[in-house]
Amino acid sequence: MAKKLSNGRIVTLASILAIVLFMALNSIVGQLFPGQRLDLTASRLYSLSDGTRQVLSRLDDQLRFRLFISENLVQIAPTLSAYASRVRETLEAYARMSNGKITLEVVHPKPFSDEEDLAVGMGINQISVSDGAPLFFGMAASNSTDGRGAIPVFAPEREAYLEYDLTRLVAELGQRGKPRVALI
Repeated sequence: MAKKLSNGRIVTLASILAIVLFMALNSIVGQLFPGQRLDLTASRLYSLSDGTRQVLSRLDDQLRFRLFISENLVQIAPTLSAYASRVRETLEAYARMSNGKITLEVVHPKPFSDEEDLAVGMGINQISVSDGAPLFFGMAASNSTDGRGAIPVFAPEREAYLEYDLTRLVAELGQRGKPRVALI
């Protein structure tokens, strides 16, 4: 005769099965649709606006983004952890939406290194913390000619304007030639 399972065991097995099924489904969807996201936040925090999508679709020039972020930034300034991952994810979304026109390079400058010299030379400001070790959390952008721009420091108080700042930089560097202005 078959043994009867208690209600507690049925609930436990159902919970384990649901977790395994969720993880398998999540993995399959991630493989089938890479780069696709579903933004369920009320303010559409993780979605790019239509204006940004238009600017990215009209890029004439190749752009190179260099995100300078110190490896120990999160350990020394844990309050920046969530913002740092949002900045990186947003830059990755820009690169994905640009159809290959934007390349993203993440640079982890160490003290007294060539990467630190590059960051300073490209206009990235150091963040001073209590222990005195300089940290970097900024971005430099360049186009295929001689255009350059930078966000010297990603300040948490400007988090609401992250997409605006990035799109403005893309619009400045992404168009070849000078804009035409006509007077009537």
